[in-house]
Amino acid sequence: MMGRGRDLTALHADGTELPVEIGLSRLLWQGQPMTLAAVSDISVRKRLELELRQANTDLEEFTYVASHNLRSPLRGIADLVEWIGEDLGTEAPVALRRNLDRIRQRIRRMDRLMDDLLSYARAGRAATDYTSIDLAALVRGILDMQPLPATMQVRLALDVESFQALRVPLETALRNLLANAARHHDRTDGRVLVQARHEGNQCLIEVIDDGPGVPAAAQVRIFKLFQTASTAERGGSGIGLALTKRLVEVHGGQLELVSPWPPGGGARGACFRIVWPRFARRTSDD
Repeated sequence: MMGRGRDLTALHADGTELPVEIGLSRLLWQGQPMTLAAVSDISVRKRLELELRQANTDLEEFTYVASHNLRSPLRGIADLVEWIGEDLGTEAPVALRRNLDRIRQRIRRMDRLMDDLLSYARAGRAATDYTSIDLAALVRGILDMQPLPATMQVRLALDVESFQALRVPLETALRNLLANAARHHDRTDGRVLVQARHEGNQCLIEVIDDGPGVPAAAQVRIFKLFQTASTAERGGSGIGLALTKRLVEVHGGQLELVSPWPPGGGARGACFRIVWPRFARRTSDD
């Protein structure tokens, strides 16, 4: 490859410059050593790269500005609600206290939404701090810090060798999937299985639950911002799975959904499968 790490341009017949890649190969031609130069026009790829980079930059800037401009008035509203509650004291009617509690809940939900938006924007930047990952210890640590309901059964089948990975994005993705399995389960005695296996250069990690599953019509929608499996869901922000998918893909992996699970076994259950690289991933910036 000629000019690795540099931007090469060529002159088109109409006089315009265009970005190119040039590959060089040695060969024999009529008994003489020659060099074959393959010149490829990469204008479309460059344009898409620039558009994606600009979109990520715009998203991050918008999110920071929106968060900063919204948090101050939101805190002001929260303070006013607390002052009103203190002024009314314990003599306030039950219905009024209930409405104040509903306002507090909506304020907390809005605050979480802004945190989720910031996390989603930051997920567009790939981390580079690779470390050896003991997957079983990682998942147990998540469950210690963020336990599922005591009535739910959690089983781990994570007898895989340690591998090189980025701890923070992988841990965040698994935490989101485990929380999602518990949050959207329709039974208090549900079951969650986390299992993994190595396949070549990839580690396949599956978070499986026996919940209501994800309807076929919603299996693409739920990975988009502010979208949930059904319009009846009001508890979440609709960012968790979009953030998880963005984190996984930015760091060279894939996030897949199979529902119902097992396939053909009925209408219930879901399997979220993370395909994560087992080795350090080099980028063009390295």
